[in-house]
Amino acid sequence: MVDMILEEWAIRHGYGHHSNPKSKDRAKIIFDKCYVRPQLNKAWEIIKDTHDNSDLKAREWAKTILDDLNPQTNGQDNCAMLSGRLVQEACDKVLIKNADESKTFEEMLSAYENYDPREWDGGEDKEKWHMLKDTIVATTKNAIMGIQEATAKENKVIGETDIYKPLPNNILPYFTKPDYNRKGELKTKWMRKNSRSKTGFSSASLPKSIGMFEVSHVWQMAGAYALNGNQPPWLLYVNDQDYVIYNQDNCDELKHDNLIDIANQISKYNQITERMLRLAPSTSELFELVYPQWDALCWQEPPSVLKHAKTVFEESYEKAKANV
Repeated sequence: MVDMILEEWAIRHGYGHHSNPKSKDRAKIIFDKCYVRPQLNKAWEIIKDTHDNSDLKAREWAKTILDDLNPQTNGQDNCAMLSGRLVQEACDKVLIKNADESKTFEEMLSAYENYDPREWDGGEDKEKWHMLKDTIVATTKNAIMGIQEATAKENKVIGETDIYKPLPNNILPYFTKPDYNRKGELKTKWMRKNSRSKTGFSSASLPKSIGMFEVSHVWQMAGAYALNGNQPPWLLYVNDQDYVIYNQDNCDELKHDNLIDIANQISKYNQITERMLRLAPSTSELFELVYPQWDALCWQEPPSVLKHAKTVFEESYEKAKANV
C-alpha cells in the first residue's frame, strides 16, 4: 500500500482511509477506524515493549483491550467467513502458484478442522461448522472453474491487489482490494440457519440477479472501477452446487454508467465524513455526530465489542448534553 501524507484532522482521529460505505453504517465505520484500531495499536505497542515491565496496570489494560477487540481472538470470526477465506486461499494456490489440487484440499480441510467455533451465539456457529465441512471442497472446485472462466481472456490469474488512492473530490484515500486481476470478486454462498428445515439449515442459493443482498458488492466494485481505469468488472458467486458470473454483458448494475454514478455517491458520502472529521475537535465529539443502527448486520458483534461501542457512544452523547 502506498503511504500518503494525511491531513491533521484525519490523524487526530486515527482515520486513515475511506472504505465501502454500504458494508457498514457510518457509525460503525467511525467506531472501527477511530476507536477500535487506535486502541488495538496502543495495546500492541505496550505488549511488545519488552524493555518496560514496570507499568503492570498498562499491561493489564492492554491485555483486556486485546481480549475484547482483537478480531483474531475475541470471537468475531465465524465459520462462514473462515470458509470463504480458505476457498480463496485454495484457489490462489491452484491457479496462481500451480499447487497440487488434492494436497491443497487436504491443507484446507486441516485448517478448517483447527478452527474453534465462537461461543457467544448460542452454539449456532459450532453447529454450522459441522455442516459446512462437507461442502467446502465442492465449493472450492466450483470457484476454481468460475475464476478460470472469468479470466479466460487474461494472460494469467492475479490475486488480491491493493487499490489505495482518493476518489474524485475526496482528500483521503479510498481503500479497496479486488480478489482477482484488479477487477474481479469471489463471493461464496454458505448454508444458513433455517428452523423449518429437518437439518436446521438450508442450502444457500446463487443469486438469479443482483438483489438487495448483493448491492454492497456492486458498491465495492464501483470504487475499484473508478480508481482502476474502468476495467470491466465481474462478480463470481459460488456454492457447493454451481457458480454464476455477472459482468457488464449480463448485468445492468455492473455497466459503466451505473458504476460511475455509484462512485460519485461514494465520493459524496466520503466528503461528508471528511467534513465531520474536520469539524470535530476530538474523537469523542466526532462520535456525537453519528448514531449506530444497532439492529444492522454490521453490529452483530461479540458482546465485548458491543460493550465498548455502547459505552463510547453513550459517554459522548452524555457529554454533549452536559455542554448544551
